[in-house]
Amino acid sequence: FDEIYSTGYLPHTFKEFLGTDPIEPASVTIGVDSPTVSVDTLTAQTLTANYVVSDVFCDITDPDGKVLLHYVKRLGNHFSRSAKMADCIPAGVAKTYQTAGVNTVTITCQLGTGELVTVYTGTLA
Repeated sequence: FDEIYSTGYLPHTFKEFLGTDPIEPASVTIGVDSPTVSVDTLTAQTLTANYVVSDVFCDITDPDGKVLLHYVKRLGNHFSRSAKMADCIPAGVAKTYQTAGVNTVTITCQLGTGELVTVYTGTLA
């Protein structure tokens, strides 16, 4: 119980709670692996995960690391394992920061395990 309390992670099965079932590493993808990406390409993707995703974060920073956009999308009732990125990124606002090769976009997910997983980091094209 102490470990569960300190990590904030609630086991999904009794075997996992007892420590007899290996914990599957978190896997979250959005289908983009290029170091540069456009907002249109990002919004055309689908986020998929092997654990439930409660929140999706979209951060855009300038070359000095200043946050230009921090957007949080809370997924409906915390039971989603997939989501359309068009629903997770404010495309109209994000496009205002889409200066080729200048700003960086980072997509991060909050999983039901308590983990924050960075799904993508790249330069806006």
